[in-house]
Amino acid sequence: MSAGIGAVTAGFALMLALMFLGLHVATAMFAVAVLGGILYLGGPAVAALGNQLWSSAEDYVLVSVPLYILLGDILVRGGATDKMYRSLSEWLGRLPGGLLHTNIGASALFSAVSGSSVATAATISTIALPSFKGRGYDERLVLGSIAAGASLGNLIPPGIAFLVYAAMTNTSAGKLYAAGILPGIAMALLFMAAIALIALWRPAIVGTPEPAVPMRQRSKV
Repeated sequence: MSAGIGAVTAGFALMLALMFLGLHVATAMFAVAVLGGILYLGGPAVAALGNQLWSSAEDYVLVSVPLYILLGDILVRGGATDKMYRSLSEWLGRLPGGLLHTNIGASALFSAVSGSSVATAATISTIALPSFKGRGYDERLVLGSIAAGASLGNLIPPGIAFLVYAAMTNTSAGKLYAAGILPGIAMALLFMAAIALIALWRPAIVGTPEPAVPMRQRSKV
């Protein structure tokens, strides 16, 4: 039995009504989906859905997802990410674009730990934004570089997207990681190249170059 346009409209209206009554969005969507499944697919099909969800969620590969996020949180609270950003700023600050390159480099390194684009964006923005105050950088470039760098979270291993895909398709997570290394590095370099071109084209919007830091001091950080 297939649902017509009238049934679809009624289900959508019911979902909106449940939301207006105060139910959470996820609860309203789930309730309407279960009701529609019972009416058009039958009870046994809906009951089998639970087994399918459980079998896909119990894959041991998915256990690493919260552990990667925990590792990223430990590094943030331990101050390692602050030291990483300062160190990269001393190495990359002299390039055309200055601290914008540091945003990309720090995002790439943190992505290789947390595996989450959201966590990368939240962490790097918290550390980076105070560094740009009073330096003359265009705000759009600053936020754009952070957003671009955060996108590396799902491309540079151990991206959580790799783990979810591996669990759903029974694919080797190690092979997916191996396939994501070079594209992740290439994407980070392309972001930095774009920043350098913008800095050379319109140097007024990228602030003043960072002061040179002696090699001995950079090596100690």
